[in-house]
Amino acid sequence: MSNNNDNMKQQMAIQSANTYKGKVCCYASVTKKEYKEGDPALAMSDTSNVCINIFDAGSSKGVKFYFGGTLPSYIFEKTKLCMAMKLFSTLFVNKKSGNADANSPAYTSKFKFGSFKGKSPAEVLLTNPQNYNSLVQEYNKLASTTDPKFVAANTAMMAAIQDAVNLYNAGKLNANNVNSSQKVLILEETRTPNIAKLDSRGYTEARTAKITFDTDPDNKAPYCIEIMNCMAPPVQNAQIGAKLSQAVDKTMLMMNFSEEEWYGFWKDTTDAKDSFGRMLEGERLEYSEKNKWKPQQTQQKNNNYQQPNQMFGPQDPVVQYPNGYYGNWYMAQ
Repeated sequence: MSNNNDNMKQQMAIQSANTYKGKVCCYASVTKKEYKEGDPALAMSDTSNVCINIFDAGSSKGVKFYFGGTLPSYIFEKTKLCMAMKLFSTLFVNKKSGNADANSPAYTSKFKFGSFKGKSPAEVLLTNPQNYNSLVQEYNKLASTTDPKFVAANTAMMAAIQDAVNLYNAGKLNANNVNSSQKVLILEETRTPNIAKLDSRGYTEARTAKITFDTDPDNKAPYCIEIMNCMAPPVQNAQIGAKLSQAVDKTMLMMNFSEEEWYGFWKDTTDAKDSFGRMLEGERLEYSEKNKWKPQQTQQKNNNYQQPNQMFGPQDPVVQYPNGYYGNWYMAQ
């Protein structure tokens, strides 16, 4: 029992940040990255790995994605830019004109599923008035749902549709009141950990990650991270890459964050990664010292080198430079 507790403590200790939404948990782990003997260089950001995991306790499914090098800092800096964009938009761009209808649910409520997903009822009608009958059908569909879990949300959406229809019939729909928000792509990456490692079908493991920011000021959780893990055929004659169009065994999970949650998640994660870098700096320097080029390693080659007379005159100075990466010599005049 003690060993299990110790293992649990060890797993929890490496978690730099975690967020729970119902039965879904998203957490970040920062761990030491093992050095590969013979690596030509080892940057400070490469001494540790950041792994983001999303786990759904309800389905017992989980996904993960590794953000190496400076990617965590890159994400954090873009997060701060998105925060500044939102503040600027709130102060100078998205001020309502004073029209009372602008705050109507017809403009502020958006469909969460179906063919009109992401649009408000007013936007649906303004885009194409012929959507009128389809909007009425959506209203009737929502009204027919009796599941208690959806009654409150459906009732609110029905009210939004009714408002939009009333404004349309009165000729009062105003395109200036439509929220023209969009999603900003913060990061989109694909990883294939080891395309040489194949299953019995000849497929390799592949992972994707997508992070977006919704500029809609009414969205209380505008940051979204989506991770997908799958098996897919590797790209032929390449060191990385997989044919995701042929992917199987897909598992995709996502989580939305408020601004405060997202900022704190990546602030804690980048701080933890920086701490790892400082802690491992001595080991990194020791590794670099051990593997760097040393003059004595090529001294014999230097002594055996004969200058070709046809290339240089007797007064021409010749400087020989070692190339530590390849262990070879070259000359410069």
